[in-house]
Amino acid sequence: MPATQAAICEPSVATVFIVDETSVFWIEQYQYVVGERDSTVTVKIRRSEYLNNENGNDPIAVAVTIAAGTATVTDDYTDPGVTMASFDAGDYCFDIPITIKTDDLCEDLETITITIATPGYTMGSTVGKPNMATIYIIDQTAWFALEQSVYVVGERCATLSVCVTRRGYVSDTGTVSATLTVYDVDSTPAVAMIPNLSAEDGDEDFDEPVDLVYTFQPMDTYICKDFNIKTDDLIEDTEKFAVRITAMTGGALKSPDTATVYILDQTAYIYIEESKYIFGERAGTIKVRFKRGGYRSDTTTVSK
Repeated sequence: MPATQAAICEPSVATVFIVDETSVFWIEQYQYVVGERDSTVTVKIRRSEYLNNENGNDPIAVAVTIAAGTATVTDDYTDPGVTMASFDAGDYCFDIPITIKTDDLCEDLETITITIATPGYTMGSTVGKPNMATIYIIDQTAWFALEQSVYVVGERCATLSVCVTRRGYVSDTGTVSATLTVYDVDSTPAVAMIPNLSAEDGDEDFDEPVDLVYTFQPMDTYICKDFNIKTDDLIEDTEKFAVRITAMTGGALKSPDTATVYILDQTAYIYIEESKYIFGERAGTIKVRFKRGGYRSDTTTVSK
C-alpha cells in the first residue's frame, strides 16, 4: 500500500515465527542389544528443545512402563523401579539404567520392553516416536556337548577320538573345562544309565585317556581325546561302553552329553562247512569246504 506523505524504509517486511511450546518426549532408539555379561544397559528418554513447560520453570514428567517380554525379572534383569521420568527446566535427557544378570543356562534371545506415555495431569507435553523400545539380551553362556551320541569302531582301528565341543560364549579370559566319565561292564547300571555295557576298560577291550578333563582356552571350540581300542583273537559279539560329560566349569551342558561306543569284533574265524561227509568208495575225488567268517580284509591261511 502506498504511503501517504511518508517514505518506506527497510525492513518493510517482517516474518512472524510461532514457536511451538510443547515439550516432545521420545526414547532415544527403538532397540537395545546387550550381552548377559555387559552388566548394565542404559535407556535414554529425550526431551525436545523447548525446555520450559507452559508455566515457565516447573518440572515436567512422562510415565514409564518397564515390562518383561521373554526375560524374567529377578532372574534375567533387575527392575529399576522407575515409573516416571522427571525433567527439570533445562533438562533434556533422562537415563534409566537396567542391571542385566548372567547365569549358566543355555537360553534363547530374551526381551524387555519400555514404553513412555504422557501422564494426564501434565500440560504442554506430548510423546513422539519412538515411544517404545525393546531390549534384547544375548545369552553369553558357554555350553558343552559331545560331538555325537553314537560311535562305531572296529577292533583294528587302534584309536577312537571322542570330541567335546564348546559353543555359545567363547571369549572368556580364562580357561573353562568339561570332564568326561567312562562307564564299562563293571559300572553300576543305575549310575551308567545305559543298559548292557559289555566292553571292559583296561587290559581287555579299550584304554581310556589318562586325562579326561577337556580344557578350553579362550576361543577354543573343539577338543578331542583318543581312546585306545584293543584287538584280540577272540570271537566276540559287538561290545559297548559309554562316556558322559559329568562336570563343567565356566559353562552349561547341552545334548548330547552322553555317547555310546560300539566296538565291532574284527577277528577272522575259519570253520568246515559240514561236520559230516559221507562218500562211497567209488566217488573218486571229494571236496571238504572251509569257510571264513568275521573280519575278512586280511589274508588268512589254514593248515589241515
